[in-house]
This record gives sequence, C-alpha cells and structure tokens, in this order.
Amino acid sequence: RLPVLESSNLRQELTHLRSTHGFSLAATVLSDHAEPLDQVQPPPRNIILFGNEGEGLSTDWIDLCDRHITIPMRSGTDSLNVAVAAGIFLYHFDPHR
Repeated sequence: RLPVLESSNLRQELTHLRSTHGFSLAATVLSDHAEPLDQVQPPPRNIILFGNEGEGLSTDWIDLCDRHITIPMRSGTDSLNVAVAAGIFLYHFDPHR
C-alpha cells in the first residue's frame, strides 16, 4: 500500500514528517547536478516530490528536499511523462523487489 497525504499546509506537514518521523524528502529533477536514480540507495522512509510535466518542481520545493534525483536518459530524450517517471521511481524505491 502507498500512503497518500492530503494537507492544507503541505510544507509544514513535510517538515514535520522529516523532523519527527525520520522521513527523507527527495525532489525529482531534470539536472546534470542531481543524483542519478540508478545510483541512489533509498533510505527506509521516503517522500518523493514530483512536479508537473511542464515546469517540474518550483525552486522552493526543490530547496526543501534533502536529495535531488534524476532519471538518467539516453541522448535524444529530454523528459518523461510524470506518470511514467513516478512509476520508475516507485519501482526503484520498492523495498520488496
């Protein structure tokens, strides 16, 4: 099961989950300076933030995160649909695989 969080103050909730419950916050980004997903060892408790397909995450959300992770892509591919990217991340972070 994948827990889904609804909040009227998401920034406050994420900060609380990190400081009180030991969650790591990961931003999904398109950047040469980010950690390649295939080299990431997922910590036991994760929250992964995905941006929209047009603009991605805002700088404010990226700055809030502990890690910045990207999906390495072959030449000629510059981005992925957010649903596809989420599926790839969830597969990689699945502790049962």
